[in-house]
Amino acid sequence: MTNHEHYFGTPEAASRMEVRFLCHPIRVEVWATEPMTTVTTHSQIIKDFTGVRDYLAWLESEYDDGTIVFEED
Repeated sequence: MTNHEHYFGTPEAASRMEVRFLCHPIRVEVWATEPMTTVTTHSQIIKDFTGVRDYLAWLESEYDDGTIVFEED
């Protein structure tokens, strides 16, 4: 599963995500938002990128939930 599929793969997941494009310097921030009340939300930053190219590479890379274990040689 890629990061794109995990964070934006379903309408429900995509509705919780916020992507901010900042111009000076060019940065991309990915945030997850959750409603707290009818008028407030809680936001948590997922990842911060220094350019659009890094952001696009991250979208296509494999999602890592912390359970991946690499075998030692």
